[in-house]
Amino acid sequence: MFNFRSDKTGFFTTIILLVLLGAAVLGTLWVLVLGNWNQDVLILKWVWGTWWVLCIVTVLTRLAIFRWQMVHGSRKASPPESANDE
Repeated sequence: MFNFRSDKTGFFTTIILLVLLGAAVLGTLWVLVLGNWNQDVLILKWVWGTWWVLCIVTVLTRLAIFRWQMVHGSRKASPPESANDE
């Protein structure tokens, strides 16, 4: 059965999301320190748009892995269909 306490995939997904957030914040600070707001709006939109897409991809990947774990776990827990016919 699936155990939420030993979920390594969720832990690494959280780490990936935090790294993505840190990179977006640092990129924003770097752009704002080196330039001014009026010239760098397009760059900031690109940075945060890329961050958003990567976060969505990461979460959807985590959901796909979770679904696979649940299906795989339920197959192990349930007996084969032929054994139920007896």
